[in-house]
Amino acid sequence: MKTELKLDRLRTKRRELEDKLMEAERQETGRFSRIPWGAGMRWSKISVSTRRSDSLRERIAKVDKQITELTK
Repeated sequence: MKTELKLDRLRTKRRELEDKLMEAERQETGRFSRIPWGAGMRWSKISVSTRRSDSLRERIAKVDKQITELTK
């Protein structure tokens, strides 16, 4: 019973993290699309930070690991 509740919470948390990841990736794509074609010749930094989506992917991996540990 207790493990079922934990699994439910973890699965809900995973779905929420996936939604946040989709939003972060959408924002990153929007930032990439706003970089003009000749930006590399004018500015030294033209890359967009992907720190937020990378950290969300790590958190999803941790939740997946916890789910597999509970289902064993």
